[in-house]
Amino acid sequence: MTLLVIVHLYATDSDLSALRAFEAKIQPVLAAHGGVLQTAFTPSREIGSYTELPDEVHLLRFPSSAAFQAYRADPRHLDLAAERARVICKTEFLASAALVTYD
Repeated sequence: MTLLVIVHLYATDSDLSALRAFEAKIQPVLAAHGGVLQTAFTPSREIGSYTELPDEVHLLRFPSSAAFQAYRADPRHLDLAAERARVICKTEFLASAALVTYD
């Protein structure tokens, strides 16, 4: 069952170039587990209500929850943990396989 994951990323010192360089490195690991970065964007500060706005939002798709867990446990992912901690100071995510459609 497909798993969708919404990720809020907060860049250290709001350094988007460092965050994006890291994210480019992790994409092959994501793909190795069937993960797809559906879209990434910087939220608009002019639209919406927020108390703390992430620097970037990602929508990821995985073939299953097990694939997502395997991605997170992948040694290549874990090897990049120190670099990730330097460039991303906070991460929040929401995940669900219970997708809703409206006709």
